[in-house]
Amino acid sequence: MITWSGSKLADLGFYITLAHNKTRQQHTEELFDQEQLVGIKRFNGYLTKNGTLVTFLELFKSIQHLDFKTVVIFEDDCVASWFISNRYPQLEFNKKLFIQNLCAEIQLLEFDVFYLGVNLKSPVSYVDHLCARITDANTSHAIVFSKSFVEFCIEVFPLIR
Repeated sequence: MITWSGSKLADLGFYITLAHNKTRQQHTEELFDQEQLVGIKRFNGYLTKNGTLVTFLELFKSIQHLDFKTVVIFEDDCVASWFISNRYPQLEFNKKLFIQNLCAEIQLLEFDVFYLGVNLKSPVSYVDHLCARITDANTSHAIVFSKSFVEFCIEVFPLIR
């Protein structure tokens, strides 16, 4: 089980990094310690033409037979402000309470993909009650996937390399 500040975030958790990049590995693990993210394991990324897709599919294949409902995957370039940001000062909140509520919602919601943080290409179009509608982003920092989505990807993309 993956916990964040004592609250359950997901059943399984991984961060992706290339084997030779020890600096990013160290940075990521220090960030997890700082953010009290517990239980996350490293998964070796693939440096190929379709590296990100191959990496996710190989990770999905490695866990498909495990008993889980959700898996969270972090990129090794995630940052402490992945989605809890000071960009919207009107959103005053208690970070610990926010994390507790977010983790509780993730456990209750039915979803395939839940983005925890992204690099925005354009401003959010709507902000209300700590929620932002993302209209355009280019990369993600952390994503929670459902097991059904993991199985779907394995079925749809069986031979990508």
